[in-house]
Amino acid sequence: MKSIKIKVDTPLKEAATEKELSLLISLLDKSTFSGFRDSIAILLLYKTGIRIKSLGLLREKNIDFESKTLILPGEIMKSHCTLMLPLDDDICALLKELISVNNDIRKEHRQKNDYIFVSNVGIPISNSVSPSNLISKNLWMYSKRWGLKNVNPHSIRRLYGQNLLKRGADVNLISHAYGHSDLSTTSRYLGWIGYIYSCT
Repeated sequence: MKSIKIKVDTPLKEAATEKELSLLISLLDKSTFSGFRDSIAILLLYKTGIRIKSLGLLREKNIDFESKTLILPGEIMKSHCTLMLPLDDDICALLKELISVNNDIRKEHRQKNDYIFVSNVGIPISNSVSPSNLISKNLWMYSKRWGLKNVNPHSIRRLYGQNLLKRGADVNLISHAYGHSDLSTTSRYLGWIGYIYSCT
């Protein structure tokens, strides 16, 4: 009996909705540095599905503007495998603008780094709040402030995968885009947990 493992369905976590995500971005004060930075972080999470920890570790060298590619090296990935994801023109333009603003902030506060997402004093957001990062903390704060029910890094990540599925992407491609090593993990993100269990 000790060798028998019973799988129990766990409650599925819901994806964020396009409506709540759009509302959040519209409510952010993008005339402030934190509002501008956070809106770009949210859009990048939405358009690439990367993990919040990886987002906090992104550096300028991880963005190839010429090929419009986000390059995620193994050292910042949970899977430890390099992943390359496409970027569109809009997010590339916003990232270029953010980098320019970052340079001014780092110069003002005498900080030397090339991180994409920094605090208002120029330090990497991954160093600003433990155990997660500043963007994750701010998303929680925004959700409480404006009564948003399901806006957090994981729910945005789930929305990314579900949008790929709606556009006809194969589950294997979605799993690769997520950086998952196991299809069952991807299936849980897509809400297929019962189906996967019934087929194993």
